[in-house]
Amino acid sequence: MLLEMKKLLPLLILPILMLTSCQSFLIVATSGNVDIILNEDDETSNNYYGPDEVNLSQTRKTLQGVTKEVVMPSTGDVNCLVVPIIIKGYEDNATQEFLDLIDEAFNSDELLKGGYPSIKSYFYESSFHQLNLSATVLDWIDLWEVCSIDENISTEQFTQNIFLNYLSEVIDYVSTLDIDLTQFDSDKDGYLDQVYFIYSAYDYQTLQDMMMYTEVDDFANSDVFWAYTINIRANDPYLDTDVPVLANYTVCSFDTLFKDYAKTKNVYYGNKRYQVDIISLDNDISPQTIIHETGHAMGLNDYYNYGDDYNYSPAGRLTMMDYNVGDFDSYSKMTLGWVKPYVVYGNSSIKLEESYVNKDQLIVIDPSQTSKDFNPFDEYILIEYYSPNGLNKYDIDNVINNYVPLPSQTGYKVYHIDSREFVTNLSNTIVREYDFEDLSAFENVVLPISNTNAGERAELSSYHFSPNINVSNSFDEIRLIEGFQRNTFNKGGYFTYETLFYGDDYFTFSKYRSFFIHDSFNDGTDFPYQIYFK
Repeated sequence: MLLEMKKLLPLLILPILMLTSCQSFLIVATSGNVDIILNEDDETSNNYYGPDEVNLSQTRKTLQGVTKEVVMPSTGDVNCLVVPIIIKGYEDNATQEFLDLIDEAFNSDELLKGGYPSIKSYFYESSFHQLNLSATVLDWIDLWEVCSIDENISTEQFTQNIFLNYLSEVIDYVSTLDIDLTQFDSDKDGYLDQVYFIYSAYDYQTLQDMMMYTEVDDFANSDVFWAYTINIRANDPYLDTDVPVLANYTVCSFDTLFKDYAKTKNVYYGNKRYQVDIISLDNDISPQTIIHETGHAMGLNDYYNYGDDYNYSPAGRLTMMDYNVGDFDSYSKMTLGWVKPYVVYGNSSIKLEESYVNKDQLIVIDPSQTSKDFNPFDEYILIEYYSPNGLNKYDIDNVINNYVPLPSQTGYKVYHIDSREFVTNLSNTIVREYDFEDLSAFENVVLPISNTNAGERAELSSYHFSPNINVSNSFDEIRLIEGFQRNTFNKGGYFTYETLFYGDDYFTFSKYRSFFIHDSFNDGTDFPYQIYFK
């Protein structure tokens, strides 16, 4: 039952534009009000800490000291190293034209061909000018010339481990050139901030397409030739060295920058019709995959499911780390140190502006939180005011092939976050939650909760758990709660305009119980708040 609100701030009337369309309405507003009630007998409405008061106790980068996972800095001037690699059999793709386009995709101050911002511009805008990323692009390097590879070995014989060992040899070779590698270690932790190895072979999916519509008869090595990022876990997460070493790096094909907006062709293979991508210099440039992989380099996880159940999409495909679309969500930005939240501890009324306008436009509600010191790696409800403007507009105006445009309305996104930290022992068994205590030499901090409900990245597949630890594969790191109450993300659904919360909507735990595993938070904490959107 909807309870009557008592003596809170006046209702904020938002402009509403009614349009006739298949979605029936369009809400256009630049701000909204969120009223939060813990105690109906309490007439106050300012029981929160503002972003200027809040201190983030951890970020992805500071976690490096306890998880020992080396990550790329997410703030400051960061110069990344781009190493183009010639793969035998694909020398024809190692051209100056493609090299120039790679440099443009990373460093251009103008919109790229097709209308998307460069990687540099994207992160500068997404981080609210706190990450100034640039890239130094080397000339093509022939893998067979600089590495100890038998000339008779073909790429068909590569495994991922073999290939990655060769890439380490490439960095050894680069260190012999007239290049000061310390310029690629902005935080002086002894590790190269981020390296992109861009190879001249086609991505295996592109090659599979080409084998359908051309005379190409090749082996599409799906173990090696795809887009992925490696983050190492180091015994010493901070090295004292004048020669920084390889730590986290991204590996992808040159065609990664030309696939998303590629021209397509219908081909027939057997009795089935397929739509395949045509890779060409004429294609629009699409840096979204490399932007997504850069998120991994900074420590962010995939928000999609690694299991066989492809119908399970807890984040609703409405963020960069889920579906390579739009801006980063506010949870990701907070863990990267780009934004700080309003931290609620009682009755509150808070005005939020569009999340791309001002950087600190999010609310977190953790029933156990009473301090100005907030740890983003915990369990809580997060509220963000979504906007179709800013970086989101590029995936409305110029949609990736076979993708759905992002919502064109403003509205509230409500997330259930569970990224709690745990302590493991030598046997990789999780023994307790981490509470900033000193660790023994045999202990390590991990964040086991993921958006994967099965397979190798699932919680119970990756770790052993002590009997006193309640963690399930069904837990999600970031779960977008669907405003219209139907739980479609578990059944193949993805975001629609109905996913958002709008004026006159409200959230209580009991109303949205189906979006939670238990009758409480995952950690057993009750959620007594009522949230009203204006």
